[in-house]
Amino acid sequence: VSMPASLATTAERQLAAPRPAPAALADRAVRVYRHDGQSRTVPVGRDTPAGVAAALAAREFGVAGVDYACWQLVEVCASLPGPALRRRALQDSVTDLDGRLPVGGRYYLRRADEPIDQCLTDKTEALQLAREAAVDLLQLDPRRLAQLLTESDAEAHRQIRPADLVLWWLGNRDGSSYKSLTAFRRLIRLAEATSGWPGRELATCGGANIEASEQRRRDRILKRLVRVALECHRLRNLCSATSLALGLAA
Repeated sequence: VSMPASLATTAERQLAAPRPAPAALADRAVRVYRHDGQSRTVPVGRDTPAGVAAALAAREFGVAGVDYACWQLVEVCASLPGPALRRRALQDSVTDLDGRLPVGGRYYLRRADEPIDQCLTDKTEALQLAREAAVDLLQLDPRRLAQLLTESDAEAHRQIRPADLVLWWLGNRDGSSYKSLTAFRRLIRLAEATSGWPGRELATCGGANIEASEQRRRDRILKRLVRVALECHRLRNLCSATSLALGLAA
């Protein structure tokens, strides 16, 4: 993908201009990485196109004797478990680069003819990025978590008519209303997600051979989930309490 002529001209002017004083920089500085782990900071603002930022990053890395229009920025985000990576090359015409900076994401510089999967190939680094982007369970109040689970279950239960509940348990699901069937399925999905919650949290602590620090974190996560289950039981939310108990026993 080549940079449009107007953007290429803009990039050439910015590259040819003298470096501005710190007070004259754009809205903020964004750290841009290379696939070899090196990083540089690039000033960007609301009107900075991704192509111009890529050209500026290429200059910061000391790339010489190449066409700056051949460079791209790749947005990389990581999520747990896995971690699962999402890589997306930003188009040259995209503006408001600073406003779209993803939480817990990174920008990588690459040539347009290079494979996109070279960006963030180290699994340990990707796992750290995913952890930084995720909300840590240990920072949340168990009572608040139990309350949120109870509210979600109660909202789904309110959508079910008593007559449809009887038909469901009798196996005559064709006689249930569409609204109730949708609520039943939502309850099932909530229960499945809740029972799988302990496994997803513990997956962030590594495999069988884990360090002592990760083992301590694993123990703290187990205790926190047990407290959430007890709080759900106190709130008479037997659905979530049972689902968590099944997940903890798996």
